[in-house]
Amino acid sequence: MNNPNLEKIVNRNPSKDVPPISRFGECYFGPRSFERKRDGALYRWLGVHYFKKIVPTWGSFVNRLFNYHPIASAKTIEEKEEALRDWELGTRFYEGAHLVLGAWYTLDIYNKISEGKYKEASLSALGNIVGNLYPVMLQRYNRARIYNALEKIAEERADQQ
Repeated sequence: MNNPNLEKIVNRNPSKDVPPISRFGECYFGPRSFERKRDGALYRWLGVHYFKKIVPTWGSFVNRLFNYHPIASAKTIEEKEEALRDWELGTRFYEGAHLVLGAWYTLDIYNKISEGKYKEASLSALGNIVGNLYPVMLQRYNRARIYNALEKIAEERADQQ
């Protein structure tokens, strides 16, 4: 993170006595500066925003079904912050799930290659890219934008004081 205070903003219960697994999680899930640069330009260059439009996600399905978006409908800055924090937590969950599935698919691809099933391995690799790699990049893209939004809110709040 660029801003040392951002960890306090993003984390629900910041503490100096953070368990090692939480430190690992923040080390992995926290967006790098190159991911946050120009609000996720790297991921847009890789086409993640097109993927987001083509492949429906559970959140976009629910939002369209009920015509509701928690961030846009937030009436106060505190509600918006809470909605952003909830969304950030969700990106971690979905990215973790796709990482596990991606690892499983990778093992399956390796087995198919070792058995000489190159065509099946190629199709599985393509499926892994579409079904796991791009969703992981989508979650990282969203999280970079969330961190930028939370940092902007914190800076505006600091300017007001």
